Amino acid sequence: KITNTLAILDRLSLPSPMGFDFGTPGTGKSNAQKSVWLQVRMLYGDKAQGIWIDPTGEGRPVAEAGGGVSIRLAADSGQFMNPFETKDVESLNEPLQKAFKVDAFLALSASMMAEGNQGLTQAERSIIARCVEEAYRRAGDEGTPVLEDFYDLLLEQPEAAARDIALRYERHVKGSFSFFNRRSNVALDAPMVNIDLHDLNSDMKVFGMLTALEQVRNRMYQNFAEKRTTWLFIDEVQSLFKHPAVIAYFESFWAEGRKFNLIATGITQNSTYMLAHEDARNMVLNSDFVLLHKQSALDRKSWVDLLSLSAAEAGYIDDTIKAGEGLLVAGGVR
Repeated sequence: KITNTLAILDRLSLPSPMGFDFGTPGTGKSNAQKSVWLQVRMLYGDKAQGIWIDPTGEGRPVAEAGGGVSIRLAADSGQFMNPFETKDVESLNEPLQKAFKVDAFLALSASMMAEGNQGLTQAERSIIARCVEEAYRRAGDEGTPVLEDFYDLLLEQPEAAARDIALRYERHVKGSFSFFNRRSNVALDAPMVNIDLHDLNSDMKVFGMLTALEQVRNRMYQNFAEKRTTWLFIDEVQSLFKHPAVIAYFESFWAEGRKFNLIATGITQNSTYMLAHEDARNMVLNSDFVLLHKQSALDRKSWVDLLSLSAAEAGYIDDTIKAGEGLLVAGGVR
């Protein structure tokens, strides 16, 4: 805007290419990142894969324009993702696979059980870990458990807390929400994949996002083995900072991803909510890519304090700017 020249950034050149895009509704966040999503496809071809976790249902046209697919998770879609799926990580040693799955199920359980910022108790964590590991043991080398196997195991446990956890999972095993209680019939192998969560209600969206992240993590390892970069875009990323076990899982996912050629971008309209969480704030500070569209007055103050923005820099994210304008922080460059 100032020099009338195109600013070009190579995310791969940054020490930590992970990043975030923040802005009030309608300021161009999704359009900016969908543009990047398509650029990745055009620039890198089969050396990269782009995956969009899409709670708003807007990513399908972009994925299909890039020769990709859209996977819609909903009661009537006929497309299923199994949270227990491990087919893309068969090369990892078994204890490591199980450790990741235990963390994932702690997060899944927390997303349904925790009220406010309350976390899982140590007893609940132990019960969940025990049942996840036993579900894989009973499935054997040739099988993959499903949620109902986990649910049945919870009912077998002697603790009263286990029955309470099972009750929380019951709606995912029986009835209209049981589409997560199926074997996976989708694959994340297209060059561009949109995972559409639009038709999940608000209570189910975090469960859907975590299930999708597990599939992405599986795919990330396979892409790394094939020398491909995985570009992940997570819309409404603030949803993953509501419960301690979910935050712990996402932090681990984010840190692990940096080692395996994952370039992730979290997209959100709620800067203050994110920056109020120490873990989220640290993730932002440890990421070398931050795109700031127009911010509310409260959010703008948070960014001024966090990034020590000058008055001129703060002016590029105030109420006067247009959609698609803002401030890019890339490593040491603004």
